[in-house]
Amino acid sequence: MFHFNRCYSVSQSCETFTYYTQHVLSPTRNDTILDLILSSDPDLVSDVLVLHNLGNSDHNMVSFTVHSESETFHSVRQVRDYRKGDYDGIREQLRDIDWDSFMSGDMESSWTKFKELLLKLECKFIPIKRIAGNGRIKKPVWMTRKALKYVRKKSQFLENIVTKDNQP
Repeated sequence: MFHFNRCYSVSQSCETFTYYTQHVLSPTRNDTILDLILSSDPDLVSDVLVLHNLGNSDHNMVSFTVHSESETFHSVRQVRDYRKGDYDGIREQLRDIDWDSFMSGDMESSWTKFKELLLKLECKFIPIKRIAGNGRIKKPVWMTRKALKYVRKKSQFLENIVTKDNQP
């Protein structure tokens, strides 16, 4: 059991909390402060209230306000849309190249020329699309990946039922 008023006898435990501010100053269980709100910035937490207990709990509830600022960051990236690429155009361009003369020289220069050719063809025949965000799956913050997986399975199941019902 940790009482903020007196640290463990081990000095390292006290050093851990040296640069933090304890915001709960009233007892939360009988006459002891057991529930802690620690912050590295004294102005980060305000309006700390120790309320009555909830149900049969012997601890009192603690209510507080956290002041935090966050910058919204809207990133838009540009990436190649390989699904809409003109691969027939790329094949046509590659077919017209005299490969014997193109690949003449040592291995390093041949590789450099080949790589530059592919990059030019990519720029010419693969369109660019914009992606908002960081490209991750859009889901609520509280939802785990496992929950998202089950939601998708349920949606797929329901979709299959609807398509089976609509078939003659």
